Amino acid sequence: MENLPLAERMAIEVHEFQAHWYQHVTEMVRGKSVLDAGTGSGYGLSILREGEASRVEGFDVAELPGVKKAAIQDYSDRSFDWVLAIDVIEHVEDDREFLRQLLRVSREVVFLTTPN
Repeated sequence: MENLPLAERMAIEVHEFQAHWYQHVTEMVRGKSVLDAGTGSGYGLSILREGEASRVEGFDVAELPGVKKAAIQDYSDRSFDWVLAIDVIEHVEDDREFLRQLLRVSREVVFLTTPN
């Protein structure tokens, strides 16, 4: 997916490539703060907001229109109830450090998926 040109990647994401994961967690995050690490185009953020999460933020390391460019290290300890990493870890060079950072930022739950 990351090898696709941005326009193609966003077209796939707009068609809800990973929407089932966001829909899966919406009831569990109702009233909770959520950080979506590696949010891509950010389409999952609206799904989380519709599910009544109290606060929803997302970031990506790529330059994407309307998405905050950041890294997990930019966030404070225990700053979100839930931290999501939907199909992101397989793109990270140091996956163990990435997981440590996700756990550091989360107060309650880290929800991680991978297609691999």
